[in-house]
Amino acid sequence: MSFEKMNESIIENNADRYFEKYRDQIEAFESHSALAKSGASVSASEIYCLGRQLEQYEEYQNYVESTGTVGALGQLPSVALDVIAAAHGNSILPLVASTQPIQEEQGIVYYKQVVATSNAAGRTQGQIIMDAQNGVRDWNSSYGAATVTEVMASGDGATTTFSANLANEQVRPRSFTATVGGVKVMDDGNGTLLGNGATGSINYETGMVEVTFVDAVANGASIMATYEQLFEAQSDIQGIAGTLASTDIRAEVFALKSEVGILQEYSFSKRFGRLAMDEVAQDLTGELTRVTNTAAIQRLDAAAVGVTTWDRTAPSAVSYAEHKLTFIDAFAQAEALLNANSGRGSISRIIAGASAAATLRGMAGFTAAEGGMNSAVGLYGFFNGVPVIRAANIIASDDMLCCYKGNSHFEAPLVHAPYMPLFVSNTMGTGSNPLRNQRFAAVWTGLKSVIPTFVTRLRIVTS
Repeated sequence: MSFEKMNESIIENNADRYFEKYRDQIEAFESHSALAKSGASVSASEIYCLGRQLEQYEEYQNYVESTGTVGALGQLPSVALDVIAAAHGNSILPLVASTQPIQEEQGIVYYKQVVATSNAAGRTQGQIIMDAQNGVRDWNSSYGAATVTEVMASGDGATTTFSANLANEQVRPRSFTATVGGVKVMDDGNGTLLGNGATGSINYETGMVEVTFVDAVANGASIMATYEQLFEAQSDIQGIAGTLASTDIRAEVFALKSEVGILQEYSFSKRFGRLAMDEVAQDLTGELTRVTNTAAIQRLDAAAVGVTTWDRTAPSAVSYAEHKLTFIDAFAQAEALLNANSGRGSISRIIAGASAAATLRGMAGFTAAEGGMNSAVGLYGFFNGVPVIRAANIIASDDMLCCYKGNSHFEAPLVHAPYMPLFVSNTMGTGSNPLRNQRFAAVWTGLKSVIPTFVTRLRIVTS
């Protein structure tokens, strides 16, 4: 079993376990998260990632209890799992990142490669044939194809008879030809080669070929053999395997604090029937989610490979309404660039600056997301079915980051690696004033652009 398959099996098994353990939180995530609103199905890997973060919090709580300082958590233990699930659901990270929790502050995360598993058609076993991180895509049309073309032999200006073993055994009868210059021979289905200027024979089982030309083959001239492999008669066929390459990642701390007066908290509680510090905690977690969203978008922005431009100014004698129809061509060019950079993929996510988002909103094919207008950073809508994330004041106003996030858990431009999940705690009073308390929220997580070729830039210009 490949490492990828083993990893997927571990994820699926743990996803089932986490679903039973944290059913309420996971069902809420499946119904109300930005990922769910985007129309994407919540996969086993997403359930695993959320479940692992919830479990990480419980591990942290156990640690706090063991040190005798559990009181610092205040009311958090009773609502922590819901807060973490809500924060993860409101985050854009499930839309653009592969979430891979890590066990240590300095950890290892993974991305996908494809390798050959056979020595054939110019490839060797273990050769990387697709690696989006490094832009590797080996376009070998012979590997895995029944029809093979190869150099059987080369002339020296004197030799007329050539013998060779083809690279592949088990040749399909009536498929073999050998050509050089204007001379061509073909098999008759019974192992005999016939042609004008040459004769010969072929053993279909062993791939042994002998050709005799009437005239000597010119010095350096290549005798090209073309034939079809008889796949059904071979012991095996050429293969590929998805494997996981690794890279390091370091968890970073993101933290915020807020203060509230004890008298203010009492007044708030009397008027609204809830604690002001709970309101503060909610604000802190929401703002901390925005901070991590911003950091993720900035790293994708820095990683983007290549720029495609679209001029919003309509040419003379062309209406703006007509001119907007040309945007889809620029979008297609950006998609072609992304595919050329990475060797695969299409645009499946758009992160738009403020002006670019407004331009998209006026395009045919744009539909707004529920509540998408209420947030400067979050799911904004859909352009021809592609989720659009607005990132006002984070990236250049006229820029769009065009991203590919595949179906595999390990095909994403960014990795999100939680080490310690979101937590909120009370602290002692601030300074010398005993009437003021503070609360802080923090998350310890890694954010790294692992496959930069999965991001390209589409820029709107004005001439």
